[in-house]
Amino acid sequence: MKDIEDAAPHPIKYRADIDGLRTLAVVPVILFHAYPEIFPSGFIGVDVFFVISGYLISSILFKECTKGTFTYGSFYSRRIRRIYPTLLLVLSLTFWLGCLYMLSAKLQALATTMLAGTMFSANLQVMLLDRGYFDDDIKENPLLHLWSLGVEEQFYIFWPCFVSILTRLSVRSAVVMQVAVLALSFTCNIFFLGFHGTNKFSFYFPLSRFWQMGVGGLLAYVNHIRLTQTQYASVPTSSKPVSKPTSDHQTTALSWVGLGCILLGFACLEESSAFPGYWAVLPTLGAALLIFVGPTPWFNQSVLSLPSMVFVGKLSYALYLWHWPLLVFAKLRFPNPDLRPNYMTPMAMLGLAFVLSLSSLYHVENSLRRHKGRWVVPALMGCMLGMSILAGIIIASPDSFSYSQQAMNARAVLTPNVTVGLVPDIPNVSRENAPKEPTHASISAAELDILPDIGLPIPKQHVVEYSAEGRLINPGQEDRALVIALGDAHLDM
Repeated sequence: MKDIEDAAPHPIKYRADIDGLRTLAVVPVILFHAYPEIFPSGFIGVDVFFVISGYLISSILFKECTKGTFTYGSFYSRRIRRIYPTLLLVLSLTFWLGCLYMLSAKLQALATTMLAGTMFSANLQVMLLDRGYFDDDIKENPLLHLWSLGVEEQFYIFWPCFVSILTRLSVRSAVVMQVAVLALSFTCNIFFLGFHGTNKFSFYFPLSRFWQMGVGGLLAYVNHIRLTQTQYASVPTSSKPVSKPTSDHQTTALSWVGLGCILLGFACLEESSAFPGYWAVLPTLGAALLIFVGPTPWFNQSVLSLPSMVFVGKLSYALYLWHWPLLVFAKLRFPNPDLRPNYMTPMAMLGLAFVLSLSSLYHVENSLRRHKGRWVVPALMGCMLGMSILAGIIIASPDSFSYSQQAMNARAVLTPNVTVGLVPDIPNVSRENAPKEPTHASISAAELDILPDIGLPIPKQHVVEYSAEGRLINPGQEDRALVIALGDAHLDM
């Protein structure tokens, strides 16, 4: 039986099981977005991502800072090569679809999030809205999912500097400092839970999430110490930086505990849960344990390292970026799921996201990451700056970019004898205040050609035309209160 002393430290090399863990994170997230009623707790996959990111990036940082080869320029150049290519493609497609299918107000809201996304601050932008992550209104934002990228990149603004300090300290002092940062961030997470009657501050605020990436960073530090300081090999387990098991049986048991924590989170959590809060410990601890035990336990080696799991894990970043805008625009194009064609169903959109992820990863992202040219990073930064400027222009003048708004305005029927003014009190739709030339005849003549475009199942013969006097529809059935109003006037009930 191989001793864990030989297996626990993992040199900074590729670990297939971590890609498999990425699959365990991304698949629940996209299934939750596609079928929230079936997978109500899939959102915790993002928490698993945070731990993975903290571990992998911190492993590189500890190695480079110890060797004295770390520079901020090289670090952020790698981040740009990794993140920008697919993100730029997603932003471009989302912008184009938004111009086609969104009215001005929604397009302006999309552009606001796009501008924040180009500066990796989407989490702060959506945090300031009146809606939380699980509210229906905000789910119509095709770039809502960029909040997690914002949290990560904000973490990596200060973390490299913090790591460089840790490498100059004693092991005990470094561990104490990291634990203190984790405790501060976790306290922030608990404090903001329910703040002003909402969990959105705990969900989006970066300090409320840093502890999850910090847990990954602490794992990376422990692994780094075991690899670089051989004197710990002869020190009793209880005196080492972090106590660890001494047999394969124990690492296997810990891997099952880690999996159990994640599965328990999937089983117990839903949108109404007080999340993140204490509940976020489940996916965070689960991911940390699966990383901590290394690649040798049975579950890591036989399940997480399966070629299919590894393959999907390598696509996880692209899948995460592509799937949400496609789902949102499919729903926007066909709001009634019963009238949605097969090629616009959530499953079809996930299939399209998979194809786009493959294409963007292997034909764009990997090519640019491996390209030796010095022009790559400046070009990517220039493209992102261009997207920022474009988003700002849309915010200032959304009508100029919204094809749907322009089409609606073109269909509007202008009647020369209708006067429009401010109503001093409660709006009145009685006969004496009715327009002299009601527009229902012109609307009927257009044969409601707008309805097929938005997927509304309203037969023409059931459309209630304008009436110059008040009318009670379905007398005796006032409890049937579903009303559909089409037009650019007002409705008072």
